Amino acid sequence: MAQKLFLGSPLKSVSATNAFRISGRVIEYPNRAHLLHLSRPFATSVGTGDYLTRKHSDQKDFVHGEPSGPKILTGTIPGPKTKAGLQSLDSLQDTRAATMMTDLDKSIGNYVVDLDGNTYLDLYCQIASLPLGYNSKALIDAAKSPEMIQMLVNRPALGVQPHSTWAKTLEESFMSVAPKGLTQVFTAMCGSCSNETAYKAAFMYHQRNKRGFNSKISNEDLSTCMKNSEPGSPDLAIMSFEGGFHGRLFGSLSSTHTKALHKVDIPAFKNWVASPFPNLKYPLDKHQAENDKEEARCLAIAEEKMKPKSSGTPVVAVIVEPIQSEGGDNHASPKFFQGLRDLTKKHGVLMIVDEVQTGVGPTGDFWAHESWNLTTPPDIVTFSKKFQAAGWYHRPELRSDAPYRNFNTWMGDPIRALQAKTILHEIKKNDLVGNARETGAYLKKELSTIESKYPGTISAVRGRGTFMAFDLPSPEARDVFVTNLRALGVNTGGCGPQSIRLRPMLVFQKKHADIFLDAVEKVCKATPQSFAEKAKVRVKKHKPAPTMLVSKKDKTYTKKQLEEIQTIRHLRCLDLLTSARSNDTDALHTFPTTNEYEVPMSRVSHALETQVELLDIYHYLDNRKENLPFNLSQYSIGPALGIKLGHSTLQLMLKREQQIRAAAKSSPSGAHYVVNRKHLMVE
Repeated sequence: MAQKLFLGSPLKSVSATNAFRISGRVIEYPNRAHLLHLSRPFATSVGTGDYLTRKHSDQKDFVHGEPSGPKILTGTIPGPKTKAGLQSLDSLQDTRAATMMTDLDKSIGNYVVDLDGNTYLDLYCQIASLPLGYNSKALIDAAKSPEMIQMLVNRPALGVQPHSTWAKTLEESFMSVAPKGLTQVFTAMCGSCSNETAYKAAFMYHQRNKRGFNSKISNEDLSTCMKNSEPGSPDLAIMSFEGGFHGRLFGSLSSTHTKALHKVDIPAFKNWVASPFPNLKYPLDKHQAENDKEEARCLAIAEEKMKPKSSGTPVVAVIVEPIQSEGGDNHASPKFFQGLRDLTKKHGVLMIVDEVQTGVGPTGDFWAHESWNLTTPPDIVTFSKKFQAAGWYHRPELRSDAPYRNFNTWMGDPIRALQAKTILHEIKKNDLVGNARETGAYLKKELSTIESKYPGTISAVRGRGTFMAFDLPSPEARDVFVTNLRALGVNTGGCGPQSIRLRPMLVFQKKHADIFLDAVEKVCKATPQSFAEKAKVRVKKHKPAPTMLVSKKDKTYTKKQLEEIQTIRHLRCLDLLTSARSNDTDALHTFPTTNEYEVPMSRVSHALETQVELLDIYHYLDNRKENLPFNLSQYSIGPALGIKLGHSTLQLMLKREQQIRAAAKSSPSGAHYVVNRKHLMVE
């Protein structure tokens, strides 16, 4: 029976049905949601009652009219109306990446409402892009202004026909918060095209410097560039970092190194180099010596890659994020960035700081790179996201030497610049950067406390301001955790292989943090000890481990890797067969010691409901193989009920399911299904 969940205010009784998207489809977990092999059935482990123990009622509200907390109305997430809406849209546009469909009429402040009326506390905010929340009164009032209406009706082509107030708008918006030492701004449409046009500026600057700033472009350059040949189309490189994300266009994608799926099949600039980004240990203050050594190692490699060479592709610019966001919220110290800046100056390489996601206040500084205290400012700083606009700041000498060379029709959007002006006014009026700093310190402290209580569940709590993240034991555990938070009405996002990132609005306060923290603690309580600990105990306790055959095509794997593969399968089968959504908290820890044992037919019938999920889960794992030490597609999987799962066995699986379902239907009450232990092993 479904339980009532309380999160600040009573929620409607809901089933624990969850859904999460793998391999491009939504899987719904019936009744007590199946949470892969890492988690207990969620509803059976979550207690009821008022969970809020932290109170911050004395804080000034930045947003009026917000609900008191999340509210989940539907028995499934996504609910039926959201599903129908996405299905309708999918007939016109690919919706496989969509996680919800928003009802903007009902969303307000830190809360987003979906088509089914489910209200979520939003800590993901359309991938970190909302500064003031949904339906900000200040932005609505600005939208009604005559100036905004005029720009909406007469959208100017800013490159060829700017309107009379454009300079004033730039001064009152972007230039009022320009990074130190950068006196020019190039306006663009999005983060990707901000980086793309910044790269063009770097290349043109390099070539002008090479031939002399007062020299004209040669006829040879002009003729060969039309054939995409040298010297007019030179072989030049942007250096980026492993784990960095800078966009999805051609140049920006060539400098992106997060997920292979983003890059595969797309031609790339093959000589663009990527240098290792520091892999630091957390908490940072407890691993300073190790982290200093790691940063020194990465700087040495970076210098080697950017050094001028007699042959090969010269590095023109280095692009770096203050915090690698898509790549897993990877941090580095100010000392590292100071060292990087010194190297770029030493070798005549431009430094581009990508503040698309970190900029405009979430880290507790308006620009995250301000905390580095650089001896000389970066050459270029790109922005977008929370500015609701896009572009890049630069020094005057980075202007192109002729019109139309770095250019497009719109050159940004004056409406977005007017929005940015309003956003800045609200940030300054309410000290929202200070709020991010204060709320973030509280959030980090409380999350670290939860980490210490559940060390096998969440780890590596890290961040600046409210720009925070923490890790789960595996990609699968992370996806399950995000799903369970959503079931409690809290929307978060993933990043990197196994991290959850928090990207709340600048109006996110301690009272909102309390709701999030209570939800995190609920999910932690519903999650068993870490997969690594379980696997270690299980393998030690039950010998021999299941045998497996390795395809001749496969590489040789280490013993540890093979044990990990075995254990994943082992736990998955046990979870499906022995716990079977029961209230028996010891079921998952019980392993049969005989070759054959009995499973109640009722459990078998329930387990059958998730057989299609199982195939999708293994598809999902295989699609993420770049993050794993092995390729699951090379193996045959012998899970529950003797059904042999693999990438080409869906029909066989469905046929077997029908046979067993028919047998279960005709079986007398209380019948048992005999499962041979060999079915739990890899065949």
